[in-house]
Amino acid sequence: MSQMETKDLLFKMTDVDERGFFTGYASVFGIVDSLGEMIKPGAFRNTLAEREGFALCWNHDIQEPVGLINAEEDSNGLRIAGRINTDVQRGKELRSLAIQGAVTGLLIGFATVRHEWRDKIRIIKELKLFEVSLCLWPANPAARISDVKARQVEPADIRDLLAFVDRQLGNLREFKDRLERLEYYKY
Repeated sequence: MSQMETKDLLFKMTDVDERGFFTGYASVFGIVDSLGEMIKPGAFRNTLAEREGFALCWNHDIQEPVGLINAEEDSNGLRIAGRINTDVQRGKELRSLAIQGAVTGLLIGFATVRHEWRDKIRIIKELKLFEVSLCLWPANPAARISDVKARQVEPADIRDLLAFVDRQLGNLREFKDRLERLEYYKY
């Protein structure tokens, strides 16, 4: 098997919800990065057909994943939707550092399947994606977090909300009853 390679990309994360959800691009097509490489459209097609989710790591440390991303290839690049897992300590730290602006890069860990050289630029035509990582120093400034996902509502959240509403309605009914009794005694 080929050795895992890395590709660095810049992203900006200024407002991630409390659970760490975000969307953006982990790779942007047609950009020659600081390593002299460029990924072509279609390069992710086969690897994305093989599996759905990919680990989100810190600096390619596969021993300590910090979340999960799903990816799709569109005309711009590799669009990702991910979550930094704030239930683990490193995820809490990285989410905080990303919001602060201290962690602003993305890396992709991959193996090249097909490539060609054109004027000292390595054109990657197909690759096998292993993971996406958060990092400090990216090579490609074109990839960015583009949107923050709204918080996903869990069934337990809905039950808690309904219980809260029921309590508040009960309090309102009790208040209304008291108010009516006061009005009755007023006259």
